Amino acid sequence: MIEIKNLSLKKENKFIFSDLNFSLNLPAVAVIHGRSGCGKTSLLRLIAGLEKPSSGSISFQEKVLSDHQFVQMPGKRGVDMLFQDDCLWPGLSIDQQINLAEKARNTSPNKHLYDTKSFKKVIIDSLGIAPLLSRTPESLSGGEARRCQLARVLVNAPEIVLLDEPLAFLDDGTAKSVASFLGELLPQLSSICIIVSHELDFFGGQGWPKHHFNDLLRP
Repeated sequence: MIEIKNLSLKKENKFIFSDLNFSLNLPAVAVIHGRSGCGKTSLLRLIAGLEKPSSGSISFQEKVLSDHQFVQMPGKRGVDMLFQDDCLWPGLSIDQQINLAEKARNTSPNKHLYDTKSFKKVIIDSLGIAPLLSRTPESLSGGEARRCQLARVLVNAPEIVLLDEPLAFLDDGTAKSVASFLGELLPQLSSICIIVSHELDFFGGQGWPKHHFNDLLRP
């Protein structure tokens, strides 16, 4: 279980959000949406260990990952995150990046999936990136880079999967296909999967639980 307890984040003397509380039991898939600026990306960064809370705590499996005094390093908390911006590694082919992500895995509750060659193949084929594997990020369009970065995160099969606007830069047809694939894959993982998206037409249907942050407490 991941538990967010009395979590607050303050920047430049202004609260991004305050006293946020919710929990998700393993396994779980949650879609978060809300107005721009309400703190969706900031929440993912806090869960990933990239920022320190101003107050409150984040716990996973009853172990505190972050509070206002301590932040466990991202590499030690079994998390991988798809960022809004392109974070592919320059100079390396997409195939090399995906293979490195596989080898970097430490412990994962999804070993039964990624131990089979078909797991990576399903991700590559479903995201339509097989023709892109030999290419480097510099040669990709925004939508191509988005799908390749998503593949690199998913193949890692971490305990906590954080996806920030996974459908960004995708045309409607591709976005629908990717959302459908995520709807099939993520529930198979023994993980906490949290998606931030404005694309409610794709993520708002039956089978997609949502945590609404429209009512985050703000000063």
